[in-house]
Amino acid sequence: MLARANVLGGRLRTTLEGLQNQVPQIAEVRGLGAMIGVEFCQPSGNTPHPDFAKQVQARALERGLLMLTCGVYANVIRFMFPLTMSDAIMAEGLEILRSAVLETAVK
Repeated sequence: MLARANVLGGRLRTTLEGLQNQVPQIAEVRGLGAMIGVEFCQPSGNTPHPDFAKQVQARALERGLLMLTCGVYANVIRFMFPLTMSDAIMAEGLEILRSAVLETAVK
């Protein structure tokens, strides 16, 4: 299970870190293994951006991906997924996440 957590978490981290170059609202990607969180802040600094997190969450939900916002300011999306999911389901979820983040950044 540890190896699977590292594989799936690595895919998630790679996706999120790849988006950081395109989406200035992504302040930090953090976590170990499959326990990953992405923090959203205003592009101009370190001010939490809960509205951005909620918009990403809503866009993903429209496509069938349920995500949890958390943190003191509700500006973090924390990922919790079953380690037994197939690679195809993981790829589908990552594509939904990627699209939701990019669409929110463009708006």
